[in-house]
Amino acid sequence: MNEEIQRADPRYRRQTIAVLVIAVVVAVAALFAIQHWMRGTAMTLSTQQALQQIRLWTAITVLLSGVCLLSLAAYCWHLARSAVRDRRWPPQGMRLLRDHRILHGEAVQSMALRLRLTAVVLLVLTVGFALVAWRLVAVLG
Repeated sequence: MNEEIQRADPRYRRQTIAVLVIAVVVAVAALFAIQHWMRGTAMTLSTQQALQQIRLWTAITVLLSGVCLLSLAAYCWHLARSAVRDRRWPPQGMRLLRDHRILHGEAVQSMALRLRLTAVVLLVLTVGFALVAWRLVAVLG
């Protein structure tokens, strides 16, 4: 049997690694900046005010995490739709980080179903994150 292979895009792999490294550096810098700010602010705030600040920052972080999950859910749904439309996995024009065997037929439907289920799970998690953020903000008021 002759298998079709879609080759990885080395340039895309390098770009992905660069973006991930930059994201980690920004996240670590933000963490240290917030810790520094909180230490300086904690000295001037009462315990209750400091607790409110921590809850507010936690709510903001949870909300931003929910936005990331929602974006990932939308991307999974989009990929599933593209795979079904093209009757092929990976969809036409998709850049890959590693070589992948091209799937056709029933395997594409199975992949699309898994992507849709993943999108639904991510959407449920997003709602959960939104509820946690809402609860944290409600406690502040």
